[in-house]
This record gives sequence, structure tokens and C-alpha cells, in this order.
Amino acid sequence: MRTKLNYFNPCALANPLPGETISDATHPVGSVNPDGIPVLFQGPVRDTATAILLLGGRQDNLYSPGYYQVNASLFKNFTTWHEQQLQFRADAFNVLNHPTLGTPNGSLNDNGGLISGPKFFQNNTPDARFFQLSLKYNF
Repeated sequence: MRTKLNYFNPCALANPLPGETISDATHPVGSVNPDGIPVLFQGPVRDTATAILLLGGRQDNLYSPGYYQVNASLFKNFTTWHEQQLQFRADAFNVLNHPTLGTPNGSLNDNGGLISGPKFFQNNTPDARFFQLSLKYNF
């Protein structure tokens, strides 16, 4: 179940393998680097399975929460004189009052998957439900 505290399971992901596991001119496959990391793969890496293993898994497989907002508007035109009109307009933004959650923390430590705040679009775009009434005179 996805919540703000644990939007994804960081235990289901793996850190990439160190780059020292790929062979070079001085360290062939089967040898050990000076820092103790065994050389496991022949370089350069050209097959997809080994590249995915070295990268820690497929990329871009985690997504943020979606943007859920329903807006509604009502218009009514009143004819005043000849072709002139007075337009009344009522707008409702975020009618369902659904919060728009921000991006989860992408690290694999204790805070992995934590959503710590709302998504920001602009400084003047509130996340809560609000209404707006307006009149416009067309001539």
C-alpha cells in the first residue's frame, strides 16, 4: 500500500555495482583490485543483462504520485443592449479537494520513499479548494 511515509519499498531496489568490477588493462577478469574488489566482468560491457546488473536494475521504473485535480466553471451571458453582454462566471478549482503529493525521496536509506510535502506548481497556485467569481462586460 502506497502512503506518504512509504511510497515505494527501498528494499526492493539495489545499489549499482562498483565500476572496479569491470576489467581493464592491468586487472583482468578473475583478479582482485588493490582495494579488494574482485573483477567480474569483461570490459567494455556490451550486453544488456550485464549493463542492467551494473546499473542496479532498470532505470525510470519509479513514478511520483499523479496530479489529481478537477476544475469546474459556469458561465451565464446576459444581453444588456444590442450586442453588448454582461457575463457572469463562477470557477471552482480543485473541486474534490484532493492533495497533490510531491516527489518521494529517491535515496535507498531510512528515508527512501518518504513524501515530505506537496507538489509545487507556482507560487500563486494553492493546493486547496478555492472559488472565484467574476463579471465581464463585452461591448
